[in-house]
Amino acid sequence: MSSLSKMLGLLDLFSPDQPSITPDVVQEAFGLTRATAYRYLKALCDAGLLTRFGGAYRLGPRAIELDYLIRSSDPLLDAGEHIMAEIGAARHCDLQLIGLSGNRILVLNHASHDPGITVSYGRGRTMPMMKGAGGRVVLAQLPSARQKALVAAAEGITPSRLDPDIWEKRRAELSAIRRKGFDISRGELDHGSVGIAVPVPSEVNEDPAALAMIVPKKRFDRSDEGEIVALLHTVAGRIASARDREFGAAEPAPLPKLSLQDDQLIGLPASLAGATPDQQRVVDKITAGPRGSVPSPFLAMLDAPQLTETIQEVGAALRYSSALPDDLREIAILTTAGAVECGYEWNYHASIATAAGVVDTILQATRPGALCQNADEPAATVIELCQAVVDTGEAPPHLLGPAVDRLGRREATEIVAIAGYYALLASFIKSAGFDEPFAAGS
Repeated sequence: MSSLSKMLGLLDLFSPDQPSITPDVVQEAFGLTRATAYRYLKALCDAGLLTRFGGAYRLGPRAIELDYLIRSSDPLLDAGEHIMAEIGAARHCDLQLIGLSGNRILVLNHASHDPGITVSYGRGRTMPMMKGAGGRVVLAQLPSARQKALVAAAEGITPSRLDPDIWEKRRAELSAIRRKGFDISRGELDHGSVGIAVPVPSEVNEDPAALAMIVPKKRFDRSDEGEIVALLHTVAGRIASARDREFGAAEPAPLPKLSLQDDQLIGLPASLAGATPDQQRVVDKITAGPRGSVPSPFLAMLDAPQLTETIQEVGAALRYSSALPDDLREIAILTTAGAVECGYEWNYHASIATAAGVVDTILQATRPGALCQNADEPAATVIELCQAVVDTGEAPPHLLGPAVDRLGRREATEIVAIAGYYALLASFIKSAGFDEPFAAGS
């Protein structure tokens, strides 16, 4: 280890349990002479990184200055700040960005919007290597060799000394997380809390990051897991897009917004602080229901709270009280989203559909302009009927009849309703500027 590495390594001696260090601690940690230990400490004091307090040394004011600089200049933190605040306020949850700091998992940013949530690992805290969904999602994105090195470092050993059985178990766990694209931890870090994490996509050469949502276990238990995962993937994509624009990519043209009045645009501001009592009542009702949060389409229509309440109840009936099997219901939703070319809705429901057992060939058949020639019955029946309803505004008898025969009268009725309902949601999504490109196909 070089002299510079040893000197900077002094900073790693600080922790919540050890907020100050002495020359004796430095000597013992690095095997230095007393004169060398004092020289390193003086150099760090001169740089403002340390300050002397009696016979001990603490972190200096330069650390505060660096914290300000990284908050204002780091592309990922800058991109995530307002997006996390927007989603956290709307969903009444905590959100975290989690990444790497050398050989440690670090909470990069923390947006807190639910005072009832206990979070032991806030911004700037290092997390246990294999505990917590966010840390595991970060590790899952790394090459196997680096995963092994980090797991071994957490044990204080070299990779060659890591128990083969332990490593194989960890490797398999991380591989499974990478394949499914998310992870969930229940009470691992804080009792009564659930963490759901997804990777933050990256088009640049940098260490991986994860976006994690933290919610009370009681609320999570009555929520739709697939819906939360889909939401997080959408939010992580927004953060990645905003971050990558910091590297010089062109700013996309703003989407048109529907003007209700000359000075009022559809939807609420990022914070719900200005919500009227009726708006807040609707928000609370949706949050307390099976969704567990307020999806963006309903935020977009909250200027008419009574209408929002009625529309969301129709959606809840179609989503949670449907006679259709889960896979066919999601195929109908995806087909409608594809037919009206609403990327937000399609991306949101793609992971829900996958969790319901919809295979990739069927998913691809619901994209804009796709043909359902590779779709088996009854998926083809659902796809063709939904596309016809969106394209023509009616359910043609030659398609409605077979749907009734194969699926049932109630089921066919719900397919027609889904086509109309999600086309309506798409109009609000696009009018409020929430739409996004379709996720890449496999």
